[in-house]
Amino acid sequence: MRRISDELEANRKSRRTAWATLQRLRKFLEAHGARIVILDDRTFETEGEAIESGLRRTIEGRDIVMLSLIRELLTLRKEGKKRKPIDSRRLQKLRLSFDLLVWALANSY
Repeated sequence: MRRISDELEANRKSRRTAWATLQRLRKFLEAHGARIVILDDRTFETEGEAIESGLRRTIEGRDIVMLSLIRELLTLRKEGKKRKPIDSRRLQKLRLSFDLLVWALANSY
């Protein structure tokens, strides 16, 4: 009987530690720009899924912005080698991509 009681207490302690870890992860991500939904029915599974989803969206958004900026820079570099004048719309698009990148980096760290 004592062994079962000890196992139950160890299980409770482990679950409290796991929940506290999930909450620290949630707070860290939210403090750095991730938007994570708060569900009414919060279990380990739903909390983990919500945190994973928020983290995934944040990283995917940052990656999209980075790729856009890199593509635009490579295109401008090719045009510069061909001595083509840079279109003002392309330059504006590059500025926008750069601004988005700065915003994404500022909100993800």
